[in-house]
Amino acid sequence: MRIVVDIIVDDLVAVANHYRTKSTSINKIKRRSTLVIGGAFMIAFALLAYVSHRPGFLIFGGIIAVLFMLLHSWRFNRSFAANSKSIYMEKNGKGILGMKELRIDEAGLFSRSNYAEATYYWHGIDDVDETDDYYFVSVGASGTIIIPKARILEGDADAFMNEVEKRWIAHTAEVEA
Repeated sequence: MRIVVDIIVDDLVAVANHYRTKSTSINKIKRRSTLVIGGAFMIAFALLAYVSHRPGFLIFGGIIAVLFMLLHSWRFNRSFAANSKSIYMEKNGKGILGMKELRIDEAGLFSRSNYAEATYYWHGIDDVDETDDYYFVSVGASGTIIIPKARILEGDADAFMNEVEKRWIAHTAEVEA
């Protein structure tokens, strides 16, 4: 069973955004940086209020800290997507962008593009996920096979992914048994 897909830069940004929302470590970084800098604003304005004997600085500092926290979270998400896109475009996306053939065999999931071939063994697959626009096959901490539903050039993506998930689950059950 095989499918052929066309991968564009926006698909790679979708992968980054998908895993950014699911990644506990990325969310932890965002949360910590937001709280540390927001807390620093509060402490600075609390000290200013104490030294100047003007409690209004404390209220102003609280407002500034809350605004910063909201803007920082929004900016973090936006810059994450922009940085992902620029990384992929840096080398014209060779090996990542363009047409890919994906094939299921006994060993695992085989991927071929004009630049590379790879087999992702069933025991190396971490997760299979689906959104409205994409299928994702996670193959480690930094690898994901993306299948954009809108750019399937050949084959039946739904049947293909059902087979991938079935084989992955079966292999996972064998390994755990």
